[in-house]
Amino acid sequence: MSKYNEVMERVEVTPEMKERILQAVSHPRAGKAQQKKKRLNRYWVSAIGGVAAAAVIMLAVGLFNDRGTSFGPGTSDSQLVQTIYEKEEFASAEELSEAVGFPVHDIESVPFKAEETVYRAVSGKYAYIDMTGEGQDVTFVKSEGTEDNSGDYNRYETEKTAAVQDLTMTIKGENDVFHLALLTDGQYSYSILSESGFGEEDMIRLMQDFIKN
Repeated sequence: MSKYNEVMERVEVTPEMKERILQAVSHPRAGKAQQKKKRLNRYWVSAIGGVAAAAVIMLAVGLFNDRGTSFGPGTSDSQLVQTIYEKEEFASAEELSEAVGFPVHDIESVPFKAEETVYRAVSGKYAYIDMTGEGQDVTFVKSEGTEDNSGDYNRYETEKTAAVQDLTMTIKGENDVFHLALLTDGQYSYSILSESGFGEEDMIRLMQDFIKN
């Protein structure tokens, strides 16, 4: 039996897995190539067969991520595909809000001058605002529910919590530079991701701005 057939027998991509895969790959720290380009144009495949094929390829070659973790046959479905996802882009936060069905607003407390802002929806359920400028970047993600919506499965040296209003935010990074912030208010999940990273106080201010009504 060929290696392809052996791997194919182990792969079953359900609709739930597809949604998790597509959502997981849209964050800015998904792969090594994205460290070189802040905004990377990715190919997308709408058919479930395309996702399954990509998963088969990754299982067969044993892809490694930017922190040295091998993506082999035991890899979870949310880590399998790093180059395929469905997205729609919009002209404003208002248009993005209409597309996803919940309120999204512009973030005014970003500690750099934004030269480009992109509003996008992933799978029609996840609202993203990507901002870049002055050599820095940040992505804001909001979705309904309480689960982690960041799609960031990297391992970080530092993880701690901080109070934001009456809620608890988890921040992750290296030393005093944080690349990921997570928070849920019980109705929505929020995450902030940044390649360049922020200090703790900046992360707190950004999250306070992000979750305000």
